[in-house]
Amino acid sequence: LEIIEIQTGNYLGEDDITRLEDDYERN
Repeated sequence: LEIIEIQTGNYLGEDDITRLEDDYERN
């Protein structure tokens, strides 16, 4: 989650975090 929060610049919420994690794993 720390990596995701740094990338987005803020905490968006569990649903957004899950989506961002999914995109992050694909890259």
